[in-house]
Amino acid sequence: MRRDIITKKSEGGDGKMKGAVIGASNIDITARPYGKYIPRDSNPSRVTVTYGGVGRNIAHNLCFLGETVDFITCFGGDEYASLLMNDCRRLGMDISRAAVYPEERSSYYICITDEGGDLASGASDMELAKHIDVPFLTKNADAFETADAVVFDTNPEPDVLLWLCKNCKTPLFADAVSCGKAGKLRYILDNAKSHSIHTLKMNDLEAEVLFGSSIRDENDMADAAESMLRKGVKRVFITLGAGGVFCMDGNSRLPARATHFFQQLSMLTGRVMTSVKQRCADLRRRKSRWKARAPSAKI
Repeated sequence: MRRDIITKKSEGGDGKMKGAVIGASNIDITARPYGKYIPRDSNPSRVTVTYGGVGRNIAHNLCFLGETVDFITCFGGDEYASLLMNDCRRLGMDISRAAVYPEERSSYYICITDEGGDLASGASDMELAKHIDVPFLTKNADAFETADAVVFDTNPEPDVLLWLCKNCKTPLFADAVSCGKAGKLRYILDNAKSHSIHTLKMNDLEAEVLFGSSIRDENDMADAAESMLRKGVKRVFITLGAGGVFCMDGNSRLPARATHFFQQLSMLTGRVMTSVKQRCADLRRRKSRWKARAPSAKI
């Protein structure tokens, strides 16, 4: 497919996708032990401080793909907030729609991994996400209407995300984020009816929360994915750490495989963000083919 025949909502002839990302922007503090991880003990570790947040990481990867990104988020007023904002601008994100709360602290995520880099434990302080509410999203609704894809994480409140699903006509991509927040997606799937999520990404533990039952093998994953497809989701991706990704839509099922690509990624966050941004790019290509065949069709 030649880039010069791509038809998209956003203006310009560069063939770029325009994505709107709704979610958290925070400071990540990560500790990876030098030796074997020992639970309930003080593990000598390498500690790093980076910019993170599920929403910010997705926007980051979309920028690396060369796409146009509106990042709709909230920033605090401490010393880290200006660093976060400057880094978003440096990467090419448009944060003109973001809100700044001078009296609030920035969001933080603390991650402790095992010796292989997989998550062993984590903690988050995401109080700032309460400001991503319905009035805030309503104010920025034009960003959703002009985007080719809208991606959101589950840091906002359930009713806010439900409002988004019911009012956004652009394909929605969702990341479950964590077991504690995956229940918000279950609430959405139970209440959004026909206005559902196009693509849903989670890990196996988060899938158990959404499915309401334990997942022991690939057949259980298929049952979990099928239950989500029946509720209107078009595509389901379940990540398995170094085990790869289980994929399923209404027509096909791709067994999980431990690919070299996934084995080389040392952090769960990296796997999450890469899978989501690839799905966005894939939808853009599919929409381009549909519109090329039927120029008058409304997608």
